[in-house]
Parts: sequence; C-alpha cells; structure tokens
Amino acid sequence: MTLRALGDGRPRTAEDLARTLEAHPDVIRRALKKYKRNGVCAAQDTYNRDHPRAFTITPHGRHLLKHVVTVTP
Repeated sequence: MTLRALGDGRPRTAEDLARTLEAHPDVIRRALKKYKRNGVCAAQDTYNRDHPRAFTITPHGRHLLKHVVTVTP
C-alpha cells in the first residue's frame, strides 16, 4: 500500500498505518492524537481491546504522517 492510498477515506488502526509507513505504532498514535485535535484526521469514538480505534486520514494528514515518519529515527 502506498502513502497515497492512506487518504482513501477508509478507517485504519495505528498498527496498520505503522506497518504501511514502517514506523513504530506509538509514534503514529501520538501523531494521530495531535492531528485529531487539529482536525487533520478523524477517529472513531468507541473502541475496546477487541476492536482497536480506527483513524481516517485526510490528504493533508498523509503529508503530515510522511513528515513524522521521515523525521522520527
């Protein structure tokens, strides 16, 4: 899956995004939490251990996630 495919409007978990971007899931979660406050991504409100929280990324969010992955060692 490419970075462009992340902005297709489908919800994905932080683990799925981390696998795609080859980054640690905690780094992705922290970035998405910050971006959610800024309106760059949306997250489902209800989740539990069996169904992890899913995030929907906007095109602008794709760019920011790419920046997070390239800056974070």
